[in-house]
Amino acid sequence: MNDLLTGKIRIKDGKWANETEFKEVEGVGRIPKDWGVGTIKNLSRLVGGYAFSSENSSENGARWLKIANVGFNKVKWDAISYLPISFMDKFFDYILRENDIVIAMTRPLIGRNLKISFLSLRDAPAMLN
Repeated sequence: MNDLLTGKIRIKDGKWANETEFKEVEGVGRIPKDWGVGTIKNLSRLVGGYAFSSENSSENGARWLKIANVGFNKVKWDAISYLPISFMDKFFDYILRENDIVIAMTRPLIGRNLKISFLSLRDAPAMLN
């Protein structure tokens, strides 16, 4: 994972490849020559979840992604909760989509593993708690 995040191993032309050309960036260190540097805030949209009330829970509707669903590298749907489907219109900013990334904010590290989930097509849409 460290090699992927630092660019040492990358996908080029659809194949795994070792990066050979790097540059030094002050305050960052060594990165691949063709990478740029920016802040997460400037590169993506950060959203905290919404504190939906358990009273809003329904038997079906929009899947409700809670902290328990955030696994290591994937979403765990062994315990599924739902919110009324109308919440997708009312709370549009909290809809999770394919390729979104969710990081646990409560106990995010278990041992040396980070609770981070990458949403696949089968995980989306869902409402972010």
